[in-house]
Amino acid sequence: MSYVVAIKRATPIAVEELREVVAGDPEFHIPAGDTLASDVLNVLWQPSPGDAAVGFVLSAGVIEVTTPSNSALRKMQRVASTLAARLIGEGGEDLTDVDTPQSEVSPRGLIGCVSVAILLLAGFSWLVLR
Repeated sequence: MSYVVAIKRATPIAVEELREVVAGDPEFHIPAGDTLASDVLNVLWQPSPGDAAVGFVLSAGVIEVTTPSNSALRKMQRVASTLAARLIGEGGEDLTDVDTPQSEVSPRGLIGCVSVAILLLAGFSWLVLR
């Protein structure tokens, strides 16, 4: 299941503006053949070598990222600030000033946490009900 978060403002974000942001940030790069139309630009953000790249897509004056991680959300907040824009979730919620955790929870970590919680609950229930 995906969730789209967008960097928006009252006036459309121009391709040239995003190119300026990319030029000033070594974590961003523009892949070859990036411009599909005059108002569309694909940009990749890679925080560290070896990390998976995250696509930032500018189309019709709005930059979108699909299912961003916590670190991608923090990066989007910084880009939105640079462009005097807001960070808006798919449901219309404003995420511009939302604090996001520094750590990421992987699906494997989540399953481990849920498993431990179930075991603790089962153990507690066994003690109470016996």
